[in-house]
Amino acid sequence: MNSNTKSHIDRIDVLRGIAILGVFLFHSQSILFQNIPARSYVGGKLVLNNFHEVLINFSPTSFGGSGVQLFLLISGFLIHYGYLCSTKIFSVTEFYSKRFWRIYPPYFLAICFFVFVNDVGGIQYYLHQKVGGISLIFHLLFIHNFSNKTFYGINVSFWSLALEMQLYLIYPIFLFLRNKLGVNKTIGATLIISFILLGGGMYLHILSAWNYNTSILKMWYVWAAGALLAEKYFLNKKLFQKGVKSIIIFSFLLSGASIATSYTNNFTDYFLTLGWLAFFEWFLYTKTISLNTAIFKILSTIGICSYSIYLIHQPLLKVMLNFFDRMSLINFGHLNIYLKSIDVIPVFIIVFLISYSLYIFIELPSVSIGKYFRGKKGVN
Repeated sequence: MNSNTKSHIDRIDVLRGIAILGVFLFHSQSILFQNIPARSYVGGKLVLNNFHEVLINFSPTSFGGSGVQLFLLISGFLIHYGYLCSTKIFSVTEFYSKRFWRIYPPYFLAICFFVFVNDVGGIQYYLHQKVGGISLIFHLLFIHNFSNKTFYGINVSFWSLALEMQLYLIYPIFLFLRNKLGVNKTIGATLIISFILLGGGMYLHILSAWNYNTSILKMWYVWAAGALLAEKYFLNKKLFQKGVKSIIIFSFLLSGASIATSYTNNFTDYFLTLGWLAFFEWFLYTKTISLNTAIFKILSTIGICSYSIYLIHQPLLKVMLNFFDRMSLINFGHLNIYLKSIDVIPVFIIVFLISYSLYIFIELPSVSIGKYFRGKKGVN
């Protein structure tokens, strides 16, 4: 057993910071360079007409969306590690209560805010339009990722929150399989299920449908991989015994190469997941990095309020980037498209300050309220 079984692992906050920065920069790039096609395929091959398209398709920020996979790995790790470290019998009621009070109140407030300021038509749209009403209900129930019509409603980023809540719901199933089959076979089963759905999607040509491509069973293996890492860490063992740095580098290089064709692009997420998993483990054990340095203190602070950043950043990004663009007094011609990227810095600072406030005044009180109600019911 790992001697370090404290409930909070400081390095996880840094990983969260890395994940949210990746997602933030990916969405920023999508807005700033929306006129430059990303991953456009003709005849199954990636089309690159100029240097701009090469840069947009292969820059590190173009893979920043894989921060979602890192978040899922972290979630699987922390949930399962908490289970392994606990001396109490697993309580489904307590588990769901903790997840609800940690996730739902901040999420509900974010929904209320973006429903009122939504550029489609505000609250009237959601109250009187059929699609809008369904979208609102589906979002409140965390099932909006089931339909392409509601997948990107209200706030584009919310799809992964629905996925994560659904993964929490089936965690007892994961535990049942783990206790019956063992953790390795269970992880293998989730990966096989994902490959079957990948093959079926490729055969039916429906992988472009986000509700299918990011469905709970297809993405379960990512969350389960985090749980596998938790098992190894708890036992003070390593998942990658040798050459972890080479695995990290090779996986990320392979993910970049895989977008060259529409066929191999279907496997990009698997390569990215492997890369992040290897990086996750390396970062947990490495002695060459001190968290006391300024950069890691900043990343840790960002990671602490990463949930609030994720909740609010995407709708605000477009508004604020457009605002800074209009405020620009100098025209640099062809360089404008790249110089505008500097605006991402003040935008992120503003989003961070708002998010940190939400963390202090919404997230933490919500968790405390949950503890209060569980205490009143005799559940600690």
